[in-house]
Amino acid sequence: AFRLLRERHRAGPQVAILADLEVKFGTPLYRPSLETLARSTAERGLADALIVTGEATGAAVDRGDLDRVRGALPGLLLLAGSGVRADNVAEVLGSCDGAIVGSDLKVGGYVENPVCPERLRRFVDAFRAAR
Repeated sequence: AFRLLRERHRAGPQVAILADLEVKFGTPLYRPSLETLARSTAERGLADALIVTGEATGAAVDRGDLDRVRGALPGLLLLAGSGVRADNVAEVLGSCDGAIVGSDLKVGGYVENPVCPERLRRFVDAFRAAR
């Protein structure tokens, strides 16, 4: 965290730290409660926003996890980091402030593919309706 904060200071105040609480492809040696992890990340890591993800790329976020983090830190920006689609964006945004979206916007729903204009339009329409 020290190196990250030093680089942030050097880059200036326009840099925000968006911290993924449980990175999809890592396994921690110590697993505190999600609430403890969120508080520690926000307080010790000086995160500007927290990201809660599903178990894999494109996997839906557990809304209960979003609600737990929101309950622990009600004033901090909270993002869903995976599995947000046109058909669930309204529901997901009921528990967080925003989302990182990738797979749902891509041809065939695969993150490696290019953006599909029709899928993008469908998502934007659903997002606007949800807000």
